[in-house]
Amino acid sequence: MGLLKLKYLLLDGRGMVKKPSEQIIIGLAAAILLISSFALPAAAQTAPKGPYVDKIIYFQLPSDEEAIAKIQTGEAHMRWWGLRTLEAVQKAKEAGLNILEAPSGAYDILVNPVPFREGFNPFTIPEIREALNYLIDRSFIANEILKGLAVPRWTLHRSFSPDYVRNIVFMKSLERKYAYDFEKAKMMIFEAMGRAGATFEEGKWMYQGKPVVIKFSIRVEDLRKSIGDYISTQLEKVGFTVDRMYHRAAVAFRVVYSGDPAEGAWNLYTEGWAYTGISAYEDTDAYFYYVSPGTDAVHTVYRPSPLLVDVATKLNEGKYADLAERAALVRAANELALKDSVRIFLVDLLEPFPYSKSLQPGVSDLYAGPYGALFGRTMKFVDKIGGEAKIGSRVMFVSAYLAMPGSGGGTDIGFNWLFDGLVFNNLFDPGVWVHPHTGRYMPVRTTFTVQTGGVQVPEDALNWSWKQNKWIQVGKNVTAKSKVTFTATLGKWHDGTPVSKEDIMMFIYEILGIATPESPIYDAAAIAPAVQTFANTFKGIKWVSDNVYEIYIDYTHPDETFIAAQADVFPYMPWHVYALVNSLYQDKKAAFSETTARELGVSQIDLTKGDTLPLLKEYLDKLAPSFIHPAVRDFVKDPSSRWNSLKSFSEKYGHYLVMSGPFYIERVDPVAAQVILAAYRDYPFTADRWDSLRSPRVPSITVQVPAEVVPGLPAVINITSSVEGKPYSEVNVQYVLEDPSGVVVASGSASAKAPGVFAVEFTKEATSKLVAGIYKLTVIGVGAEAALAATKTSPLNVIPQLEYILKEVGKEVGGVKEDISKKIEGVQAGLADALKVVATGIDKTNTAVSDVKAALTEVKSAVADLKTTQTTSSQRLESTLASLEDSINNLSARMLEVSTYALAAIGVAVVAIIIAVITPLIVLRARKLA
Repeated sequence: MGLLKLKYLLLDGRGMVKKPSEQIIIGLAAAILLISSFALPAAAQTAPKGPYVDKIIYFQLPSDEEAIAKIQTGEAHMRWWGLRTLEAVQKAKEAGLNILEAPSGAYDILVNPVPFREGFNPFTIPEIREALNYLIDRSFIANEILKGLAVPRWTLHRSFSPDYVRNIVFMKSLERKYAYDFEKAKMMIFEAMGRAGATFEEGKWMYQGKPVVIKFSIRVEDLRKSIGDYISTQLEKVGFTVDRMYHRAAVAFRVVYSGDPAEGAWNLYTEGWAYTGISAYEDTDAYFYYVSPGTDAVHTVYRPSPLLVDVATKLNEGKYADLAERAALVRAANELALKDSVRIFLVDLLEPFPYSKSLQPGVSDLYAGPYGALFGRTMKFVDKIGGEAKIGSRVMFVSAYLAMPGSGGGTDIGFNWLFDGLVFNNLFDPGVWVHPHTGRYMPVRTTFTVQTGGVQVPEDALNWSWKQNKWIQVGKNVTAKSKVTFTATLGKWHDGTPVSKEDIMMFIYEILGIATPESPIYDAAAIAPAVQTFANTFKGIKWVSDNVYEIYIDYTHPDETFIAAQADVFPYMPWHVYALVNSLYQDKKAAFSETTARELGVSQIDLTKGDTLPLLKEYLDKLAPSFIHPAVRDFVKDPSSRWNSLKSFSEKYGHYLVMSGPFYIERVDPVAAQVILAAYRDYPFTADRWDSLRSPRVPSITVQVPAEVVPGLPAVINITSSVEGKPYSEVNVQYVLEDPSGVVVASGSASAKAPGVFAVEFTKEATSKLVAGIYKLTVIGVGAEAALAATKTSPLNVIPQLEYILKEVGKEVGGVKEDISKKIEGVQAGLADALKVVATGIDKTNTAVSDVKAALTEVKSAVADLKTTQTTSSQRLESTLASLEDSINNLSARMLEVSTYALAAIGVAVVAIIIAVITPLIVLRARKLA
């Protein structure tokens, strides 16, 4: 099931690599491309059905030191969890390990906005939550705590995501608006606390005579401890008393996600997210993070502003006419999310994953790296097909192994934590899934065609009636916005039974049932955003053949692949397994979600381990071999083979989790903290199906800026784009220019000039609006074959016009000075010759003096040129010229009178001339540019 599946999961911590934060986004493409550089061809063998490897042994490997040691000795081949310290990364490299980098994580602060039954919760006040954005220096966290392997994040969308890039000017304005400002945070907090009736006494906030205590759940396994300590100190500086509750994963999960937020057990939590897929359009994000009750316990109680709910719902359900209206909703969602601030994003991270040189990584998602759904099914050993891949995990068995609609995507309904979600990735097969490079959806088990613009739903199409408890025909005059025709590769379930239309009908029942209050399987805490959207928009299904079916929905999207994803109903599990778990839930013996399980005082259903296994066996014995669920009654005559296959499967493998992906669970061992996934060789596709996706075509961008930009003069920024060292033109190149204060003063698209060559051309009118200072130019390139933005940031030096003019004048003066120097040398040479002539005889004086006169005439001409060029020294030059002219005229008049005094006269003239010429040059040399 695609169902616009959420591509992020709750996680347990992150790692770090030494790299300055401003280069993180630039380096993401290079980091991903680095993956393929380690890809060596396996020995030439026919690709098997299913995955390349025979087994994945997935086991707990919590510490960096142990992970490095085990990978070095061959006891592990990779850890699907990033290294956490610079020292660990260096040790891994020294040990000869490879490092795969991916921007697969984010840190945020989850804020509890729910009023406490006892005590005062200041974060019920929206202004205080909003003030946290100003109180926290995100750049400090990225650069000082995470040592550069992070970029600050303010917005709902990551700064290298397609939705951020499409709205980059607006996003930059939000970042500037919410930039770190301690004094503003303090003012907002003081005003809000005063209005709430709190008092500030001896540097501490008091409420009804008691200190206002912030209970801060801080994770201790990684650098979130340092982040929590930093934020605690900031809170203490503005008068709060902070209870730093240092929690490991299990305790934090129980307090924050399983507990009642009104109990007052916590105010803040250092939350983290892992991304399991890139998305070209992140329509579900606002709803998931800020509205959906399926995301966390907070949102089962807290109700955001109606405007935020409306905007998030419209995005989630595709209720916009075009991309322009969608862009307006995206901008509104980001602004409203920062106002709401129940989640305060801090940084996006680049993860370093260690792996053995004997392992060839699988297909990496540009966001997710090894967290992507295709990675496990496409990784292999460099020298063989088959073998057992030993993969470490930070922790094991955090969430239940239950594959319901919405599972594996962060919603509280099974496989919702990263470590378990990575198991899910290898067990399930959706109809469509997100392309790991473009973020659009591609066929996996179903091909599709999409029709939009309003369609008539056939009268005999089926929809479920909760009143009649059966499928009924939709009847006449039913319309839908879209129709998606799927052609499925059905295959087999892991228990050997065939995937068939009854499984698809049952899965639709499950989607509708979880999200419909009158349903017997309704679970408000288990509703993923896309599940809610499907339940609200589904109009009917019509079967064309056993593997071809049409889905009609009141949902549309500018990208037709997203319509297919929303309509995708290829099932996770067979109908008989859903019938089994539904029975437990309907009898209140166990629940789908952890939240509902807590409310009922029962366990969450886990199909592989725990105290629901005996219940599953008990109910299987009750239902087998003849029970037929109402949702499949019209399609199933004899269910006995289904029930018998499930019994045989559970007896052989000790669990009830039957799916249809390239691996199945061979064994779950909670004591040893490991799960063994075995290749399912009855899988319908061969392992090389996705090999063409191993090398993402992310463009590499270079930017050449001029040394200086002068207001009033045109300026050109030259940009090149390449992929694999060759010019690449299939890229949208945009730019943003920010002034020294961070205000965006110009933005737009670069123009193509030649293959792989682009330019940003600022006209003289555009530059005339700039003032002197260091501007920041950001160039963003998004290729047609990869949605990850390649970003380059460069300083742009804008200089004052006067400085430019004086520099240019200086160049001209320098040229004139050089010319005069050459003339003076000529004069000196001529005078020297004249003196020699005088020494040989007075009778040759007239001739020598004539030569001197000619040379002096040239000097006069040169100085006249200087006068013309250097107008700012005109008075001084005119005086000099007059002096020279008088000297020349006097010398000419006395030429006939030269006698025995000629030699002395010439000497005097030489001194006068040299003084007259050199004096203005000395003055010019002494002048300095303003």
